[in-house]
Amino acid sequence: DLHRVDRRQRQMCIRDRHLILMFKRMLFDLANNRSGFPDLVYFPSQSSLVNNNSNRYEFLEVKGPGDQLQANQKRWIEHFSHNKIPFRLLKVQLNKDTETITSEKKASKPEENQCPN
Repeated sequence: DLHRVDRRQRQMCIRDRHLILMFKRMLFDLANNRSGFPDLVYFPSQSSLVNNNSNRYEFLEVKGPGDQLQANQKRWIEHFSHNKIPFRLLKVQLNKDTETITSEKKASKPEENQCPN
């Protein structure tokens, strides 16, 4: 059903402004900016958005026990924060029985990222 696909695409969009800012940064100095980009882009379910008034997307950096942010990752975090691009640093903590992922740091207060761009 085309209507469903179109609605799903709108729910998962990343703002044009954010994409342009990220690509401009990469292309400005490709040698230094092509690494350190966050590990994942998270698109929460529609029910999460309604219940938590959450962002439509977030860039995520995942760190395990003893893992530290590198200088290039810190520069990307600063770029996201400065430009109000949704970002979160997640710390993975291991239990005996399960892996628990907890949010360690919110890097930016994102602007409204409603679609269309």
